[in-house]
Amino acid sequence: MDLGRYKDNPKTAFLAQEYERLLAEEMELRAIDDVELGDLAKDDIDRIDEQKKTLLAQMDKILESEKE
Repeated sequence: MDLGRYKDNPKTAFLAQEYERLLAEEMELRAIDDVELGDLAKDDIDRIDEQKKTLLAQMDKILESEKE
């Protein structure tokens, strides 16, 4: 995903940084091979996915409101 348009906008730049932080956290969790930790990582990945969706919706809403 290209976050450039969100990072360039002062109203969404912080949210874009948080989105990138979540992506990095997700990549770390996906690298976990341990079976027990894998279950915990799956729960965390699901949580991160929901947070990313929320952030993306917020950023889109902000950009849309600027067009009006």
